[in-house]
Amino acid sequence: MNDDVRLQGARLSRRDALKILAMSASAGVLAACSGGASTSGTGATSSSGGGAATTPAPAAPAGNATAAPAAQSTGTATTVIWFAARDTTGYTPKQVEAFNQANKSIQIDYQEQGATTQDLHDKFVTVAGAKDSTVDIVSMDVPYVPEFAAAGWTIPVDEILPQAEQQKFFGGTLRGATYQGSLGAVPWFNNGPGLYYRKDLFDAKGLKAPKTYDDLLNAAKTLQTADMAGFAMQLPQNEGGIINWMEYLWGYGGDLVDDKLNVVVDQGTA
Repeated sequence: MNDDVRLQGARLSRRDALKILAMSASAGVLAACSGGASTSGTGATSSSGGGAATTPAPAAPAGNATAAPAAQSTGTATTVIWFAARDTTGYTPKQVEAFNQANKSIQIDYQEQGATTQDLHDKFVTVAGAKDSTVDIVSMDVPYVPEFAAAGWTIPVDEILPQAEQQKFFGGTLRGATYQGSLGAVPWFNNGPGLYYRKDLFDAKGLKAPKTYDDLLNAAKTLQTADMAGFAMQLPQNEGGIINWMEYLWGYGGDLVDDKLNVVVDQGTA
């Protein structure tokens, strides 16, 4: 999910400007959530949410870039500095270029920070924590909304996003961007998890597309060879691994915590 949010603190010492924070987690846009080619029979790629689709399909392009409020006036144009992780598709820089050509009074200075969302997170924390004036907007994953809001780096988005506009969003995207009852980010784009499989390998073994986790497990065992994994997924020690693991936990009826934040991962169906 990608969200825009207003920030406060980092730039107020230099100019009285509203800050916007954009939270994102999008496969194909941010490197931490995108996947490359694999030699495995099946593989999972995902962002937020639960469950998995079993139809091979290309990744969808990112949503349209949106403008930020005035941040730094340079002559006749206002420049907005936007931090983002590396866009491996090259799509966002093209959007920014098109926006800048069409809006001469507002210019976006798009800066990619590192290859992963963790790199971007660490850079922004350093900048915001030091009350640096380097950034107006940052594209970041939804799990960081509470961290940034609790640190005082955001202001309630309700002040700039009327209820009439909020009703145009899916409820889940707004809930994911809410901290202590206050909307801390504006959803920009969202992406769901997907299960990709090698149709040629499945056909060769007489396998059908998996419809259940048991089907998936059996297919992976059948396809497993000495030089090819039957199943592959991202499991690094960062948000990329967590979101994949959570999908299977939810898929089996479990959860990590309940509504009161009590740990329930060792209880119930899962």
